[in-house]
Amino acid sequence: MDFPNLQSRLSVPYIPPHKTQVHPRMHAFSSLPPPNARPPNYLYVSSKIWWVILSVMIFFSLFFYVLAIARGIYFSSNYHTPNTKSYGLIIDAGYKEARIHVLEFFVDGRFPFMGFEGKHSNSFAVKPGLSAFERNPKIMGNSIDGLLEFARKMVPKKVWGVTKVQLIAHGGLRWLGSDSGELILESCRTKLRSSGFQFQDEWVSFLTGLSLCLSIMMKHFDGNTCSGLV
Repeated sequence: MDFPNLQSRLSVPYIPPHKTQVHPRMHAFSSLPPPNARPPNYLYVSSKIWWVILSVMIFFSLFFYVLAIARGIYFSSNYHTPNTKSYGLIIDAGYKEARIHVLEFFVDGRFPFMGFEGKHSNSFAVKPGLSAFERNPKIMGNSIDGLLEFARKMVPKKVWGVTKVQLIAHGGLRWLGSDSGELILESCRTKLRSSGFQFQDEWVSFLTGLSLCLSIMMKHFDGNTCSGLV
């Protein structure tokens, strides 16, 4: 063995062969990435886009599913829009004027409030009042035509039949005498029967301040005579 030549070969630094000097089968192994190398950036961005697309698809699927259920319930024959608004009419027949009050209610007439979003006033008065019908009490009913016309403009026509109207005559009716007072009340009843609103004969009455206070204290307005009106 030639030791001098072997020692000289070992002392020469190792130079890796060029790719042209490597066998073609070795090229595949030489191009493999190191074990701890990170994947290319484009693969990370691509996976992130796919997650965004998948999330959007899931969101819209749930949205249209809920929308379809809500639409089916709304158009179902078992679904009814709740009637949360109703009306009541009170005619205040005073000695000098007659005034109608149009009341609007929340939830089947339990909580009244005034006004119609600024479109109109909630009351309307005509003159004269009871004092003008002492000699001819039978025409008192004609004087409330203007009041009823005002009410028809304020209350939707579709609820006229369920809108209660009541007439309350004040203490000035006593000055006209009992016979004249009863004829005036009957004239008003005749007019209100054909008004188109819900009406009963006992809803036309003579009311003093004392009886009004007693009625409120006894919660009389929750009964059949004035229910839903005040």
